[in-house]
Order: sequence, then C-alpha cells, then structure tokens
Amino acid sequence: MRIDDLLLEEPADPAEIKQMKTSLLGQLRQLPEDDKTRKALIEIEEILQSVNAGGRMARLQDELRQIQDPAVTGFQQDLAMFVLTADADPKEKRQLLDYWKAGTIVDIDKLLSKNKHSFAEIFRDYETNNAIKLLVDRVMSIAALGQGKGEFGLNVLSKHIAKPAEDKAVDAAEDEEDGEGNKKKGDLLIYYGDSWKKIECKTTHGGSARFGDQQVTPNMATFAPAAQELNDFIADNKAIYKQVTGKSVLPDAGLALSIAIDIYKILPPAKKATFLTKVENCVKAIFFGKHMKKAVAGIMSAVKSGNANEAKEIWGQANFNYYLSQKDDYGVLNTNLNSKDFVFYNSTDDLRKEGLRFHIATPYLSSLKDPNRNVYPQVEVIPSTFGAEYATGQLKKPEFKKRAWGSTTLETRIKLVQPIITELCRIRGITDKRTIANMVSYATGLVDDQRSNPDRSFFMQSLETKFPQLRVAKAAQLKQKAKKEATVSPETAVVSNTAPEVATTTPKGRAPRRITPALEEAIEQVDSLIIKYF
Repeated sequence: MRIDDLLLEEPADPAEIKQMKTSLLGQLRQLPEDDKTRKALIEIEEILQSVNAGGRMARLQDELRQIQDPAVTGFQQDLAMFVLTADADPKEKRQLLDYWKAGTIVDIDKLLSKNKHSFAEIFRDYETNNAIKLLVDRVMSIAALGQGKGEFGLNVLSKHIAKPAEDKAVDAAEDEEDGEGNKKKGDLLIYYGDSWKKIECKTTHGGSARFGDQQVTPNMATFAPAAQELNDFIADNKAIYKQVTGKSVLPDAGLALSIAIDIYKILPPAKKATFLTKVENCVKAIFFGKHMKKAVAGIMSAVKSGNANEAKEIWGQANFNYYLSQKDDYGVLNTNLNSKDFVFYNSTDDLRKEGLRFHIATPYLSSLKDPNRNVYPQVEVIPSTFGAEYATGQLKKPEFKKRAWGSTTLETRIKLVQPIITELCRIRGITDKRTIANMVSYATGLVDDQRSNPDRSFFMQSLETKFPQLRVAKAAQLKQKAKKEATVSPETAVVSNTAPEVATTTPKGRAPRRITPALEEAIEQVDSLIIKYF
C-alpha cells in the first residue's frame, strides 16, 4: 500500500495504522543520506501537507488559481497534471510555482527588445530548472483556447500576457491557419512599458505563418479581372508556358512569380510589353495603395531584369509592410519553435540589424481560387546569407555604375559589392553559396582599404590570399612554366606553347579547368572592374 493511499483512506483499524506508521518511520531512518532520499522526503512532505486539502492534485490546482491568470485557469487541470507528473526535483517545482505566481517566468523587456533571443534568455532559469524547461517546452508547442502554438504558451506562462477580448480579437485579426493548419487568432496583448500593447504573433514550427488574413486581402475589384487576363494570356501562349514548365495548363493557384520571370525571358519582343502590363496589374492589386508604389516598382524591375531571387525578396518585404499597414498592431513577434528563439520587429530594418531577413514560399500572381493563401505565401524569418541569392541568379550582365560609397550604409555597400563578386565567382567557376557569401562580406570590408591604398592590385591580391580558390594563373606564366610544372606538380596540367587554350591549377583528382583567350580577357576585366567601380 502506498503511503499517499494510506493517508488518504478512512482508517478502519487505528492499531493497524499505528503499526504501519512505526514501520514506515523505521524505513525512512534506514534511507541513505543522498539526493534521492532528499527528493523522496520532499515528496512525502508534500503528500502530508495535502492530506487536508483534498489530495496533491487539488492542492496544486488551488495554487494555480492563485496565479489569477484566465489562461491558466482555463487550462488548469491539464497544467496541474503536467506539473504533478513532471520528472523534476520538488524544489524546482516549488520555484516554478513561485515564479509563476509572481509573473516573472517571461522576461517581457527582452521579448520586445527588437533583438533576437533564445528561450534560455527569455524564460527565467530555463537552463537550470528542469521543471521550468519541461513546462515551457510543453506549453509552447500546444495550440489551445483558440490560440496557436507559441502564442498560447506565452499567454499561459505570464499574467502580463493576455488574449484580447473575443470581440476585439475578431476585429483585429480574423481566423487564419498557422503553418500546420491550426486555426488561430494571431494576437496577444502584452503589458510593456506602461500600457498593454497589441502584438501580432507569427510562429514557425514545421510550416511558417502568412502575412494575410480576411482583413488583409488583394483589392478584389481589380485583382479578379487582372488575374483572369493574365491567365488568358498564358492560355493563348500555351507553347511558351509548356516550354518553361513542361505543362500545358496552369494550376489552380495561378501563375507563379518565378515562372512569370522565366516566361518573360523567352517571349517574343512584340509580346513582352503586353505581358509585363498584365503582370503589373496583378501586383498592383495584390499590394494596392499609394504607399505600395515603390514596392510594386521594385518587383517589376526585378521581373524585367530576370532576377527571381530579388523579386521574391522584395515581395516578402512588401507583403509584411502591406500587412502591417492594414493593422493597428504595435509590431510582430516571431517565434521559431524549431530553433527555440524569438525576435520582435515592426520594420524590415529591425530584422536587418539582427542579421535576419524574410524567406518566402512561392507567391502566385493570378490565383482566382483562394487568392489570400496563394498571393501571400508562407513567410519565415531566417539569417541573412549575403551573396547567395545573387549567386543562384547567375548574373551574366551586371550593370556597374559609379556610386557614392562613403555615405552609404553597410547594407547598401554589401548590395553594391554583391553583383561584382558574384560575377567574378561565376567566371572563375565558384558556385558554393557559403563561400560566395563569405567572399562578399570580406570584399565589402576591403573596399575601404582599397580606397586609401595606392597599389591598384591590392584588392584582388587580398581577396585571392583570403580565398585561394579564386586564383587563376595567367596564360603567359603557365606557358613559360608548363614543362617545369608538369614534372614538379601532378596537380598542374601540361600545356604546349602552341595550344589555343591554357589550363589553371586545380585540386588533386579533378580535371584542369580550361581558360580560353576570351575568358582570360573577361577575367582581366573583372579584376580591374572592382577598382574602377570604387
């Protein structure tokens, strides 16, 4: 018979009870003086304290009621059961309850600081108190009480975080689905500073959230006819659509932005202007209003230049700005349950300062079926990888113009350097995105040094020293050393003096890369381009 069963039963024989008490006391005295014994004694003490309170569960539920938080009260039985059965030290559970009552589990100031923070930084003693860690991990992954994952957990863990009144919630954010198909409101009220702030919540867990709902929609009066016209254009040009996609019919989602860019590249000149107009009409309806003109122009510029990655990047920023312009929220709290971190922001600049950016799924231009879901795709906040987007774009003909350098921001400088370094990498056969990203970052810092250094070869020498894979031996040098290097280094290709092409040195086991005279000339041009540009 367990001690809690014994103590909670109606005694039938006082003598038997007395004998069992004596036996149990003897067993307790024989326990070793270690941590397991301490934990067991604390649990026994809690049981004894609960005898007149209706049992441990009833006593725990009473403590949860003392938190005086509607979210805790509404989920009281489940929370009490979880705390009761959590594999944690009783002392840790006691500390958890004390923090909970005091409202100090969640660090609100850090949560809304516009800096990226981990769970360990936001939740008090997350790394040192197992009871807190287990509870946080559990409730942050639950969707309940009409709230989505992450949003519900924050509401439960702090009485300074609340769910808006039902009527306000409906007005502020209509029902939408999170990344995993769960209906959710998306709003929290957080007491910050000296007032309650309305915060839009977006959670990444498996899938990502969208910046779109029943309140934030395309201008259907103009979108529906514009989408139909674009779809009709594709139907009239099935051969070109099939050439790009391998399919004859548009999906229900309509024409994808990336497919539209590929189609524009191969359209006959006589049809390009018409196609662009139809695409732009859809984009204007998706992001309508005077304040969105700049974003629309940016998207269309990327479409014309054939840069799908830039078009998607601008689309993500436009989607966010358009969404926030339709709301009265204080900002957006992004919760990533995969990486266990938070970041609060109310502008794209806030994300940039934290080295973050938007990554969006495929946006569609002409969705007549469920347009909200297709034109406003899932959006994830991810670390910025400078140069990667341009690298995948294979920029064949970058446009270089003299630009002011000293008065620009770091972000602008990086964007100025990106296409040059990417073109250099393309010519020299470097395709690894991480390498290109690191090269862009390093090259941006070199520009200031180059501007004050009289040696015009400084930039390329520094870059090739840092990234040896950039090095390309000159034709004349290779021709002079061809015979010698053939006997000295098996990694160097042999080239005769009369060969029309020259070879570069390559890692062992790989075939040498041939450099034609035309390519050699292009390499020389890019070498000097950086100096001329800055």
